[in-house]
Amino acid sequence: MRSGGRKNMFRSATRQESGVISPRSLPPSPCLFVESQIKGHVQGNLNVGNSKDILLDLITQLLPWVGYPRTLNALKCLNEVAME
Repeated sequence: MRSGGRKNMFRSATRQESGVISPRSLPPSPCLFVESQIKGHVQGNLNVGNSKDILLDLITQLLPWVGYPRTLNALKCLNEVAME
């Protein structure tokens, strides 16, 4: 086992989840129309069968890389699109 015998706390993404979102999919600097891009990606993932729960888990895991404010924006977009 790695890390002094500790087990890996995170499971590996499935093939379906691996293409959903990555830290590079959100821009590193503020730019216009980011919310519309996030909403489009959320809607696309819902269209191919990913559930709201899967997207919620993925957005939550991005918190250390994209920061708290962007994570909240992504969650807001997820809730708006998933309600439609």
